[in-house]
Amino acid sequence: MPLARPPEAYLTCLRLWVAAGILLFTSKHADEPFAEHGRRLLQQVTGDLDLA
Repeated sequence: MPLARPPEAYLTCLRLWVAAGILLFTSKHADEPFAEHGRRLLQQVTGDLDLA
């Protein structure tokens, strides 16, 4: 059985959840390169929701 692509709303929510986790982690641990991943995900979510 082939895997189906999840709905776009699910992917947007997942990206937001992951970005929040990354940014929370990096606020307690100085890891700037990892924080950049969180910021990029947050920018993608902002674009997905047309908030930019």
